Amino acid sequence: MSLTWFFIIFFSIIVIQRILETFSQRAKKIGEVRQRWTFSLLFVAHAIVIVGSILEYLLLKRDISLIVTFFGIILYLCGLIGRNWSIRTLGEYWSIHLEIRKDHKLIRNGPYKYVRHPAYLCIIFEVCGIPLIVNSYFTFLCAVVVYTPLILLRIYYEEKEHLKIFGLEYLEYKRQVSALFPIKKMSKHRSRVERLPEQVDK
Repeated sequence: MSLTWFFIIFFSIIVIQRILETFSQRAKKIGEVRQRWTFSLLFVAHAIVIVGSILEYLLLKRDISLIVTFFGIILYLCGLIGRNWSIRTLGEYWSIHLEIRKDHKLIRNGPYKYVRHPAYLCIIFEVCGIPLIVNSYFTFLCAVVVYTPLILLRIYYEEKEHLKIFGLEYLEYKRQVSALFPIKKMSKHRSRVERLPEQVDK
């Protein structure tokens, strides 16, 4: 099988998976949706990254670096696995929209013990991995400088909604767990370990 056919099959699977996920979510009974436009914007940007990756590969006809392709596949698969872990952890509270459910609860287990928005972090991995698979470097740059800020914008609005719903509980969660990388949790753990010898001496 040539690389081109491999890419065609791989990208077809990506597109079908995302379409099925989106429409299966829309078919579910949902709660009150806020900032619906953020989903539309991200959906369009995601589609542009996929189409842009394919067009750049077909038009520029670069020599493919298998190392970059392999790294892109690993990045995409890590994102996919991590996002599915996040979805399973959220269960009934998972939604493609900023959505308020009845008796909404703050989930803090699974990947949410380490970062507040693991699904968004994994989506960034997925979207940045897609153009690398076909060595589409211009599209990769577009994903980094355009798609990532859109994710951060979505996080901003989601955090505002969470603060309205959970109040002080969410403020405490923000204090303990960072948004995208487990920096605070790690530093807190490190400082606790550093204090242990002093506590033992006492």
